[in-house]
Amino acid sequence: MSTSRITKEFVRGLNAIAVRGIRNVVVVKPNELQSALSRPSMTQYYAPHLSTAPRLAAELAWGIILNHPFMDGNKRTAFLVANEYLREAGTPLVNVEPTQALSHIELIGQAHNDVAMGQMTVEQLAAVYQHILASGTGGAELGESTQQF
Repeated sequence: MSTSRITKEFVRGLNAIAVRGIRNVVVVKPNELQSALSRPSMTQYYAPHLSTAPRLAAELAWGIILNHPFMDGNKRTAFLVANEYLREAGTPLVNVEPTQALSHIELIGQAHNDVAMGQMTVEQLAAVYQHILASGTGGAELGESTQQF
């Protein structure tokens, strides 16, 4: 389920989108970026029973958020990378009506903040992604807490 499209260059491009108008793309920890990008393949190799699309996308996002390879926009970049990973797997996180997309984005944003603060594990982040994917076009209600995950 790995994708050859998610490369350092591709993720740098996503970071450029995430920080457009704020600053230029600055990779402050290139080894940490490579480490984050390696997480899905490591999970596939060492824990194939955990290798679902939401879990592998969560591995990518979690690694980018905690490794903090960019000067700015790490959580935003993590969202874009996870969505792109899942899109290639045929199940994007945000592919619904605008009002429904907003609730999904808010839930993901809160989850990514929880990861950054050390309050959410990669397993819990994968559960958030799975919840959003399972909700189809409904999604989480506005203000729904990530504490249940």
